[in-house]
Amino acid sequence: MQVDTPLLTRYKKIPLLTTKNIFRLSKDDLTLFFSKKNIAKPDNYGESRVSLNILKDCGYNHGLCRLLNTDKDTGIIGDKTDLLRR
Repeated sequence: MQVDTPLLTRYKKIPLLTTKNIFRLSKDDLTLFFSKKNIAKPDNYGESRVSLNILKDCGYNHGLCRLLNTDKDTGIIGDKTDLLRR
């Protein structure tokens, strides 16, 4: 039986940071948090939303901020060029 859920372990594959690639999470991976089917309430009692499972796999707030190359308290710190690049 094929289960239609995202592969949560792919967040572990962190690309190198470069001047063109400053995020460790791809755009497609980030959209998984906001997909309607992933934020929908599960039918079965006791199950959690897929988006919460993805967040758990990323390392919650600290891990997600690390993947997005930002700080949870101060946000993005950078000059005008850095902000435009993001």
